[in-house]
Amino acid sequence: MIFENPAGLWFLLGIPVLIIIYLIRSQHEDRSVSSTYIWKLSTRFAKKRLPIQRLRKILLFVLQLLMITALALVAAKPAVVKGQTYDYIVILDASASMAQKNDDGTTRFERAVKEIEELTAGISQGHTVTVILAGESPSYLINKSSSANEVKVALNKAVCTQGSSNTAEAISLAQEMCDRTQKAKVLFYTDKTFEKAGNISVINLDENEWNVSLQGLKHSGKKAESVFTGTLISYNKDAEVTVGLRIDGKNADAGIVKCIADTETQIEFRVKDLASFDVAEIYIESKDGLASDNSFALCKRNNKKHKILLVSESPLYLESALGSIENCQVDVVGAVEEAANVGYDLYVYDGIAPEDYPTDGSVILFGTDNLPPGIRSDGDVEGETKLTVSPKAESPVVEGIVLESTVVNGFGRLVVNDLWQVLMVCRYTPVVATTQRAGGTKFTVFSFDLHNSNLPLKKEFLMLVNNLVEWSIPSMIDITDYSVGQTVTIAKLPDSLEMYLEYPDGNIRNLGMSEESCNVTVNEVGVYTAVTKFSEGGDYADFFVHINAEEFTEVGGSINVSITEKETETKEDAELGVWFWFAIVILLMLLVEWGVYYYEQY
Repeated sequence: MIFENPAGLWFLLGIPVLIIIYLIRSQHEDRSVSSTYIWKLSTRFAKKRLPIQRLRKILLFVLQLLMITALALVAAKPAVVKGQTYDYIVILDASASMAQKNDDGTTRFERAVKEIEELTAGISQGHTVTVILAGESPSYLINKSSSANEVKVALNKAVCTQGSSNTAEAISLAQEMCDRTQKAKVLFYTDKTFEKAGNISVINLDENEWNVSLQGLKHSGKKAESVFTGTLISYNKDAEVTVGLRIDGKNADAGIVKCIADTETQIEFRVKDLASFDVAEIYIESKDGLASDNSFALCKRNNKKHKILLVSESPLYLESALGSIENCQVDVVGAVEEAANVGYDLYVYDGIAPEDYPTDGSVILFGTDNLPPGIRSDGDVEGETKLTVSPKAESPVVEGIVLESTVVNGFGRLVVNDLWQVLMVCRYTPVVATTQRAGGTKFTVFSFDLHNSNLPLKKEFLMLVNNLVEWSIPSMIDITDYSVGQTVTIAKLPDSLEMYLEYPDGNIRNLGMSEESCNVTVNEVGVYTAVTKFSEGGDYADFFVHINAEEFTEVGGSINVSITEKETETKEDAELGVWFWFAIVILLMLLVEWGVYYYEQY
């Protein structure tokens, strides 16, 4: 038995009210009599009648109690469910493409929510509804509810995301529900198409809405003329759209672009005399189905010049390699006495070493015996020896480095403690090692003379020096282009005192300072800014987060859940209105109470 209107049970609150009335009402009545003589004569008769009087009062109380109970049951409309009950498992796609609007201004997600509400309201009593919200991390929106109102309240709290939907995990949650139910029906509200759906009813909300999506932006050229090349796609129809370019928030150019339906279209802007920029953004002006993919930004990696001090008597190889790296300012001196060992991001000592190493930047040493704590040279080895990357090396310094026919003529045997990592070896003997100091700066030691090696003549040398600089002078972020749902690693810079991340909506999140880096999952489209503070000044890095382009392509493959029907007891074929019989009982009790009252009065 179930209740069609459970709210009717609130009438049961009349029971405590009835009890309170019986407790506080007067226990005697005032009546006028002509003589006490007759009253005295009736005393014996009244004593004999007293048990019947008490029984009458109890009977009236019980009848009134039963009437309130029956009235609450009638209001709640009890009924016996007809036929087999079902557990409806509804999967609601909450991916970015579900936010596309049709000509009426209603999104696919809103239409799906409305259809689920209508489905729940029309389902016979005795069934349950489970709603799974399928976003990046699918979760239960409501679990096995038999109330249409509860489902509606839960759906009104659901939000369409700007990321992708993890269909596989959502199906897995639905399968778990199927394994725990007597008999399930699975419905998937989405705008994706599938080759096959086993035991799943797919309700496709795609109405072929028109949408223009910007999906990329690149920059090339030099100061005289910078070229910005973007990519856009007009989905479901040919169109002419206005595309503009903004540089650091200021409009630079605009034009009309003709697009062929469902085909990539290249757009190009040329800007003269552009010295530098932080953020370049292309945007479209159109009333298409989705606004969150109407812009795409290109964030330059931090344009701050890295200051590098090179101390060497023969700086040709290192000066050329360091000078080829973008955003590097290299100062070269021939002796330690000429060097200002402060104010640089990186110090490179080639065959020369100071008595005390600087602490405000990273240090690279080539062929010197004056080594920092934790590492020492245990004798020299003469003769020509092959140089190779250590098989145990796990460092970005040697990433992509393949040393073929690379030799050194003499080296020192390095002995390191656990804080150092060996990167290169000669005859299994460590010759290159790195470590990170307490303040966050890095130390790299080469135990051979660079000029007594053919390493500078190899093509890998430039890559090695570039890797060394990037590792030694870390930037807050290495990538400036992310999709919604991805994790961004923000590095802690040396000597930083505070770090925070500014979101596209202006909100600010403080980042932890206890670890070397902080991981942030980005779920909002737009430009983010990571900021770090030092004792004097600070630094920043921008990056852009966009909707994954694959979100707008049709999804193939198959989806399926396994449904095993379990034996259940057979219900009546028709829905019996039990409340009707409760109404009959109320009428009978009213007649009985009237009879008792009539007997008392007359």
